[in-house]
Amino acid sequence: MPSYVLDPALQSAASAALRASSLTGSQGFKGILGSIQTPSYLSDPMLKSAVSKALEVSSLSTGLTNMLRGSSMINPKIDGPAGLGFPVSLFAPMQSIVDTQLTSLKGFTGLQASLLGDLSWISELTKGLKLGRPHLPSNWRGVETEPDELEDEVRAILEEGIPLAWVPSARVIELLLAAPDASSRRRVISNNHKGIVTSCERLVSRLAQKRALLYGDMIRKAINALRDGHVEAAQSLATNVLDTLVTQHSKAALQAPLGVVTNVASYKKFRKRSWRLTLAVHPVTTIMSGRYTVDDRPDGYRRNATAHAITRHQYNRINTVLAIMNATSLLTCFVRDTPAFD
Repeated sequence: MPSYVLDPALQSAASAALRASSLTGSQGFKGILGSIQTPSYLSDPMLKSAVSKALEVSSLSTGLTNMLRGSSMINPKIDGPAGLGFPVSLFAPMQSIVDTQLTSLKGFTGLQASLLGDLSWISELTKGLKLGRPHLPSNWRGVETEPDELEDEVRAILEEGIPLAWVPSARVIELLLAAPDASSRRRVISNNHKGIVTSCERLVSRLAQKRALLYGDMIRKAINALRDGHVEAAQSLATNVLDTLVTQHSKAALQAPLGVVTNVASYKKFRKRSWRLTLAVHPVTTIMSGRYTVDDRPDGYRRNATAHAITRHQYNRINTVLAIMNATSLLTCFVRDTPAFD
């Protein structure tokens, strides 16, 4: 048994403090749950002062007392359990929850906000985290803003053939949102292409649905071709995967005919359904549009120019990355957010 339990000075001081304190009764507060009794010793200054002084004069003064003091475990100046010998770290997470709940419940009155100590570090630790956003794909968790707040900018990016669902990363999304024009956004894709295709590779490797395995494998082969310097082969293969997903699976996935899926005017239709679908599907309305010849120079990546009008202008690294991104984004969307591959 610890020696301080039997220490006469400590026992005497604690006994006197308890007799003199308001521990003989109970204090409480009134709130939405009615009158709740709380032991007054949690904040009784006499008891804490007595315990502290008793430890100072006890045989513990050369050892445990210093340790307790050093960790602020017994301090008559601190309210609540932290001042009665309990490590603050044990109560810090709970205090964060309590403070949040009490802030939202106006019926609570009289409870000390600092019952469990100063926990300002919680807000610093969680600053910038965006949790609990099921209306958005996981790559938006670290983005400081919501698509609703910059809808015009988000829509413009999508209509340049750049998907924003599942890929790219939050950092790249913020760079795209900050870029002043389409050419600047293409530079963002170019400057971050290695990280983008790595993210695509990881995503398709985690899609376990049997019917989606072939498409995931084809996307990985397109990525390997790009890494080996075979840009044209990579862009062609990724475009074929994207074309197959749009023409063969979009009806089952989206319960809409192909003409609706590829129609730019359908933005509002899919926007009402969810951002998760819109951020993956809407880029194809641009990518799948237009008829091109070898003399045409479409701006950006286009399916029809890739398939029917082979030019150096259309086949390049940025367009290849966009082809891989769109195939990855749409496949992941169809697998995770639709019944297409169930």
